[in-house]
Amino acid sequence: MGAATLHHEVLPRLQRDLRRQWHLCDGRHVSNVLWSLARLAEHSPLFSLAGKLDLDFGGQELANTAWALATVRHAENAELLFRSQAQARVSSQQLANLFWAAARLQVRTALEGMAGEVAARCGELSAVQLGAAVWACAAGQEGHGTKRHGGMRDPKLLLALEEEAVAKRGELSSRVLANILWGFATLQWRSQETQELHACIFDEAVQKRHCMRSQELAMCAWALASLEAVEELGRLLQAPLSMDALEPRETASLAWALTHLPAAAAAAGAGAAVLGAMRRMVRTRELLGFDDRSLAALVRSLPQLRLAEAFNSILRRLPELGADLGGALLCGAGQLGADTGPIWAALKPGEWREEELVPFVRAYAEERPDSVLRAAEEFCASRKVWMKVAGSQKAQLLEALLRATRPKRILEVGCYVGFTAIRLASTAQAWGGRVVSLEMDPTMARVANQLVSHAKLSEVVDIQVGHSEQLLPRLGQEFDFVFFDQRGSRFGRDLQLLEPWLAAQAVVLADNVLKPGAPAFLWQICGSQDWETRVVELLDFGPCGVLDWMSISRRRGLGAHHAHHAQLPESFAHLAWQADEMRWRSIDGHVTPQQWDEFARYMKASLAKAGLRPHLQHMEDVEWLRDLGRCMPQAEGDQLASEKKRAGQDPSSFVACVVRQVPPDASTVEMAILDLNQKDLWQGQRLDANSLLALRCVPEEQAMDILGSLFSKGSGKGVIRNPNDYLQAAVAKIMRDGGSSGGGMNFTGNQTRQRAQQLGLYLEDETLQALSKMPLRASVKLLEGAVQAQSTGEDPNNFITMEVSPNKKQRIG
Repeated sequence: MGAATLHHEVLPRLQRDLRRQWHLCDGRHVSNVLWSLARLAEHSPLFSLAGKLDLDFGGQELANTAWALATVRHAENAELLFRSQAQARVSSQQLANLFWAAARLQVRTALEGMAGEVAARCGELSAVQLGAAVWACAAGQEGHGTKRHGGMRDPKLLLALEEEAVAKRGELSSRVLANILWGFATLQWRSQETQELHACIFDEAVQKRHCMRSQELAMCAWALASLEAVEELGRLLQAPLSMDALEPRETASLAWALTHLPAAAAAAGAGAAVLGAMRRMVRTRELLGFDDRSLAALVRSLPQLRLAEAFNSILRRLPELGADLGGALLCGAGQLGADTGPIWAALKPGEWREEELVPFVRAYAEERPDSVLRAAEEFCASRKVWMKVAGSQKAQLLEALLRATRPKRILEVGCYVGFTAIRLASTAQAWGGRVVSLEMDPTMARVANQLVSHAKLSEVVDIQVGHSEQLLPRLGQEFDFVFFDQRGSRFGRDLQLLEPWLAAQAVVLADNVLKPGAPAFLWQICGSQDWETRVVELLDFGPCGVLDWMSISRRRGLGAHHAHHAQLPESFAHLAWQADEMRWRSIDGHVTPQQWDEFARYMKASLAKAGLRPHLQHMEDVEWLRDLGRCMPQAEGDQLASEKKRAGQDPSSFVACVVRQVPPDASTVEMAILDLNQKDLWQGQRLDANSLLALRCVPEEQAMDILGSLFSKGSGKGVIRNPNDYLQAAVAKIMRDGGSSGGGMNFTGNQTRQRAQQLGLYLEDETLQALSKMPLRASVKLLEGAVQAQSTGEDPNNFITMEVSPNKKQRIG
């Protein structure tokens, strides 16, 4: 029987018959059918029924069914399958297959549920099964592991798997070795406790380099570079290599790995093949067939590999650029002295909420720094969006440090939309200070440049585009003040790259070292004899302020330095991994203030358990700041002595108001009240204990909406004489209405009026009055609907009137 007849005639008929009799099948029948269909690469409706049947699967039948679902990537009902068979007795082979299938299907609960058993029984696993288990741990979203989606990092399981892999290293094939090294690198499994085990695995890979296929060599090279095993990487790449069989991502990985080697080593062995292939790809235009991500990774490597011809060839054939590739090209053009104009012109328009900030600032802010900063804060408040900017208490600490140290050369790593760069420049320009700010995303850099221009600070701020690892080594000037606001896992490495460009008594201020956190950096900087460090506990920016830390470190001169190259302890390595995962989670999805608050408290407790307990003080930190200011060299010809004081106070006193102990059990509402009181929006009036008690009478979501309304009015959107009277009246209104506001009461209508103006709606007073009686979220939803109605020619007043009529109430709620 021919294959065409089988697929087009026999299989469809068999599946129809099976579906009619599916309820009569037992576990053995079901597993055999699905296994066969998966082997035939047949995507059948029968896969959807696998987890719905109440079947008694044996171990082999369960493993075969899970393998079949994973092979065709049919995740529907897969969790039910694993959950219903959690107690099945399985062999080591079946356990390994189930673990692999759970990873491929992204059934995280099943993966975590099996981790303990896999660790306990890993001695029963073969070499191939060990490699599959490491892969399963590292497999991320959609079945591919990256540093962004890193799978499950279970230290106990990984240690057990590595110990067993070392014991069976003679049985590990080159493919299994490549999988294990790739998994360890993806999970950043590297610490003090694993150094000797890693050395054995690294050495085994080097010994088997001549047996490796090109793809396996590329995987091992990327992994060794990621794990900073430079010596082993050099030995590995002495093997001959054929580039013909490599995919674009593997080619980019090899090129990136080569940048970790000295020039002579990179040009020998496999390195010579890579460099030769790069030149050939330029001539044949093969590089234009790369996907954006692979091409961006490759472009970052070309200047370091001295392949200017290849880089310039890509520039001459620019496609429409995404942010990742555009950033890589801008950075490379800067390194090679190429024209960046065509790159900026080729950048795709983004779809980021941050880009909406530019027209908002131009519409509502005057052309001066304080007005631009205030408009940016109002943008966040009015749209109820969180943006990663150093405002509120953090801004006060930043300005206090600047005034105490009066730096002339300031570096910011992590520009984002330019909020902090504007604050740094507007403060430091009084004594002739200048700011260099680094940003890896060209879209954000473009937003930042526009805001800086509107603030009339373009002569003071220089924004450079590229990754910090590329930009920092070629800064070419000394800095006496550094602000770290990039990814926390980069702080430590970036500090090492900065060392040649730091003044003798440079100050480094690092943000978000608790939330999402920079555990590895804290371990490094707090244990260094070259730095004196203090940690300040404060609230993050926004009406829902969450506990966070900022670290302040002062360099102890340019004398003999005590290198801090000890391997990171596993407890800190794992916390660093969790911090990065939380950061990506906040970027990819929504993290609520309560979740952030819980994570910050978890991180604080975990750091203490790992042995890091920074002493958070009041006046001692103020005294240290005064000492810091006395030690820093002052600008010549200083004519603004009044800058040392603000409103008649010592600038260091501003630290006292943000350095305070916060009870560990403080609620989100209590933290928000502390933040509002700290902002001092009502000329010395503060929310009192009676207001806190009143807020406890309503659900947390409504309490936070009331506080958000207060913040909005205090920032200039309406005037209230007494915040406590306003708050308690708002609570009384909710209680009078039965507490069924649906979230977000619109107490006076001012926020609705403001939102209508922002949307370009001109509504009658009667319409606004009707909206003011509705929950804020419902009224905003109606306004957005009115915008669509207006675009079709309908009167927005009529649209809203119809929607709030009695027969529409149920729909609105």
